[in-house]
Amino acid sequence: MVTSEQPTSGGGRALVVDDEPTNRLVLGALLGQMGFEVVEAEDGHQAISQFQALPPDIVFMDIMMPGMDGFEATARLKQISADHFVPIIILTAMSDSDALSKCIKVGGDDVLTKPIDFEQLKSRIHAMMRIRELHTKVASLFQHMRHDEEVAQQVFQRAVTARNVAPQGLRTLQRSASVFSGDMILSGHDPGGGLHLLLGDFTGHGLTAAIGALPSSEVFHSMLAKGFSGYDILVAINQKLYDMLPDGMFLAASYLQIDRGFNHITLFNCGLPPILITNGTDGRIRHRIGAHHFPLGLDRDFPGAEAFDRLPLAEGDCMLTYTDGLTESRSPEGEEFGEERLDSLVDTPRQGGSAFDRVVVALDQFCQDHPQHDDISLVEIPFRPEMLGEGARRGHHPQTERASHAEAREVTDSFEIALTLRGRRLGRNEAIPHIMNELQQNRLPETVVSELYTVLAELFTNALDHGVLGLDSAMKEAEEGFADYFAERERRLTALQQGHVSIAVQVCWHEGGGRVRMTVEDSGPGFGPAPGAASETGHHGRGIALVRELCQSLSYQAPGNKVEAIYTWTE
Repeated sequence: MVTSEQPTSGGGRALVVDDEPTNRLVLGALLGQMGFEVVEAEDGHQAISQFQALPPDIVFMDIMMPGMDGFEATARLKQISADHFVPIIILTAMSDSDALSKCIKVGGDDVLTKPIDFEQLKSRIHAMMRIRELHTKVASLFQHMRHDEEVAQQVFQRAVTARNVAPQGLRTLQRSASVFSGDMILSGHDPGGGLHLLLGDFTGHGLTAAIGALPSSEVFHSMLAKGFSGYDILVAINQKLYDMLPDGMFLAASYLQIDRGFNHITLFNCGLPPILITNGTDGRIRHRIGAHHFPLGLDRDFPGAEAFDRLPLAEGDCMLTYTDGLTESRSPEGEEFGEERLDSLVDTPRQGGSAFDRVVVALDQFCQDHPQHDDISLVEIPFRPEMLGEGARRGHHPQTERASHAEAREVTDSFEIALTLRGRRLGRNEAIPHIMNELQQNRLPETVVSELYTVLAELFTNALDHGVLGLDSAMKEAEEGFADYFAERERRLTALQQGHVSIAVQVCWHEGGGRVRMTVEDSGPGFGPAPGAASETGHHGRGIALVRELCQSLSYQAPGNKVEAIYTWTE
C-alpha cells in the first residue's frame, strides 16, 4: 500500500515506536517517501532515549508493547517536550471508547486504529505538521513579545523609577500578573524637603496598562522639582492622561504629601481602596481615607483642593496604601483575599512586627503559587522626620558672616525677579514654582535652592493665608482643626475678588558665595506684634521659626504686611 507519490510534507525527523519490526519497516517506508528521516524504537524506554538523543518533529506510537507501554511512553514524551509542540499520533488495534479516550488523556494528539489506512494516515500527518508549524510560529512570536516586554520593562523601570527617592522606612511590595506591571510607584522630595508619593494602578495589566506611566512620571517629577503642590501635580496628570489615553483606560491613584515642617499630611484618593493610617501607639487603624474622585484620565474636570484630606501629623503613625489587586487576589480554591481579611491583619494591637509584614506573610500563605489575574502593590510609610529630604531636615543654616560684611564684598554677578499676583490668580499656586524655575536655571547650589524654597514658600503662604485671606492659624488647634482650616481657606480663595501678594528676589554672587534678598508684601492689614510665633502644641507657627533659622535676618515693616529676608551662603 506504499505509493510512489512525491514527498509533500517538507521533511523532518519521524520517530516510529513499535515492537513489531514489520510495522516499523512498512511505516518507515511510507514516511521516507514523504521526505522524513526515520528513527525507530522497539519499546517505550528506547523511545525516550531516541527522543532525547535525536529530537523528532513527529512521533508514531504503538500502545501494546512489552516493558513501558505506549500510554506511559506518550505521557513521558509530553513532559520532556513541554516547552515545544511535538505531535504524537497513536496507532492502536484497540477500538473501545475507554482505550481511545485514554490515548488522548495521556497526551496523544491523534489516534488511528489498526489496520492503518495509509491515505488517511498521510492526511493526518499533513494536518499534524501544519499544526506543528503554527505552534512554532506562535512560539516564535511569543518569544519576540516576551523579549519586547522585557526590554520595555527595563526602559520603563529606568525612566519611571530611576528618579524616585527611597526614604528611610519606606516599604513596598509589587507583584505583576505578567512580565510587565500596570502598577507604578512614584516618590520624590519637593525643593523644601517635603515628601510626595503616588501609588497608581492603570486599567488592566501588562504593557498596554503601563503606557501612561512615562508621561505620568515626567509630570510628577518635573512639577515636584519646581515646587508645585500635590494638588497641582494631580490636576496636571489628570489632564495629561485625559488627553492621551484611549477611551476606557484610566489611572486609579492615591497621593501622599508630608509637608516640609512635618506638621501635617495631605492625602487624596482617586479610585483606589481606602488609605489606612495606623496609630503609632497601639497599631490600630486611626483613619480610613476613601476615594474622593474618579480615577485620573476619566474626566477633564478635577475637584478643588478642598477635597484633599489634611490631617495633623503624629510621629510614629503609619500609612498603608494598596491596589485592588491585593484584596482581589485569589487562593488556589478561588477564594478572594478580601478587604475584611486585610483589615483584620492591619487593625491589630502591636505584638512585634509591622502590619506590612503581617499582610505579606498572610498573602503568601493564602495565594501560594496560584497565578493572579491582576498586579499587586502595597506601600507602607512610617511617619518619621527622617522620611523628609535634606531641605526639611537640615535645621539651622550656618551663617559664617554678618550681613554687612557680605554686602561689602564685590558682586561678581546678579539677577532679580519680581512678580505680583492679584485676585483669583492667587489661588493658582504658581508664584513659588515660577520663581523656583528661575533659580534652578541659574548656578545656585542644590542645598541653597532647597532652603530658598522653604523660605519663599513660608513667606508667601503667610502673606496669602493671614494677610489676604485673614485666616487665623489658631483654628488648627481644634480637634478637626486642619480640615476646617483648609476648607475655609479654599472657600475664601474661591470667593476672592481682590487683594494681592508681591514677591521680589535679588540674587547676588560674590567670591566664595552669595546673598539673596527676598521681600514679600501683601494687601492685608498686617500681622500683630510677633508674627509667626509658634503655638505651644506646635501645630502652627513653626514655619516662620524655621525661616528665622535659615536666614541671616528676617524683618517686618509696619504694619506687618511686608517682610524682608536676607539669606547668605558660602561655597
